Amino acid sequence: MRTAVCRSSYVILTICLAVPLMMGQSCWLLEALLPAGGSDTQQTTDDADSDGTNDDTDSDGTTDDTDSDGTDDTADAPYEILKLEGGESYADTQATAINEQGQVVGMQSSNGVFSALWTNGTSGSLWGRGTAADINDEGVATGVDGDYADPLLSYNILPAVCLIDGVLHQLGATTGRNGSIPASINSDGDIVGVSYYRELGPFYTQSTNQEAFLYQNEQMTSLGTLTGDTTSYAHAINDQGQIVGISQGDAIHAFLWENGAMTELDTLDDLLTGGDTIAVLDLDINNEGQVLVSYRTTNGASGAYIYENAARTLLDDGFPTDGTVSATAINDLGQVVGTIDNASDWDGEGFLWEDGAVTALLELLPDNTDWESVNPRDINDAGQIVGVGEIDGDTRGFVMTPTE
Repeated sequence: MRTAVCRSSYVILTICLAVPLMMGQSCWLLEALLPAGGSDTQQTTDDADSDGTNDDTDSDGTTDDTDSDGTDDTADAPYEILKLEGGESYADTQATAINEQGQVVGMQSSNGVFSALWTNGTSGSLWGRGTAADINDEGVATGVDGDYADPLLSYNILPAVCLIDGVLHQLGATTGRNGSIPASINSDGDIVGVSYYRELGPFYTQSTNQEAFLYQNEQMTSLGTLTGDTTSYAHAINDQGQIVGISQGDAIHAFLWENGAMTELDTLDDLLTGGDTIAVLDLDINNEGQVLVSYRTTNGASGAYIYENAARTLLDDGFPTDGTVSATAINDLGQVVGTIDNASDWDGEGFLWEDGAVTALLELLPDNTDWESVNPRDINDAGQIVGVGEIDGDTRGFVMTPTE
């Protein structure tokens, strides 16, 4: 339940994708939204080419999923995959989150980045230029609005927004700050993310004074930091109102915020050796209170685990001995998705972890799949997985759905 975009990089098509947003890594968000151009999204299905033919139909009239003997290639595959196309004139797409109704949000690009919503594989626009980070089960989406009217501020301040029943609402910022980036929304419409300050003007400047926020009942509230820290970033919120994220000063710490108080979640000190420190920390939380922790150290070590009742369940069985592990989302069943990069013996970057076993996502698809890579961002309780991948040399969002 990746109540995300990007919890460690607040999502983009060319990728910095894990939305916790270390603000120094987030300049893509502003730069990607600025180019002019693009057109309104037309509703098309991913099965139709521009000439009206079906992508799934071969020259002999059979579908891609059907062999010459009439059998279905997908019959024995655990998952089927749907390519998410953008509207007319849009090129690349990316899915960032999926709700329990199967609605998918993300972005589509065409000389700029535009928010996108897919319902049953059909694309539609949310609020034009911008990015969609998350969508709850009520269909309320949140993200960043790139259609900001003031050209003197557009390079620095892009409003955080939520779309409720077709009406776009700006979230604002916490006291002393002038911008915000949302990361997660729960079923009550509570939104968390990071608020920041930037100098105003036509040129990009580095953000400062970053702090985690909670947007609730049309009010923006600062969550503060752990004692001794100076910045914080909220990554996810569940339906019980529990919030996880990072607090940072001389080091990076994981926090849990609930009942109005922020506490350190897990020190991770025993995972560090030889003066090593945490370089990247990404978190998610499901409605059972299980916290997914994914980390990378300054010495290049990485790993992931589920934290529950002050105990860790390591996600290491079956993982390659080399490569960089990045877990991105956990659903209420405890299924985890993520990526493994630069591993010599791993068939594809994306993985699904469940019941102590890890499987490459490409291995869950039909043998004749044209997908070259699939990198997951979110998973819902039905086991549907969304993200971004490569197919026939193109970058496209996808939805993987269990066949049983």
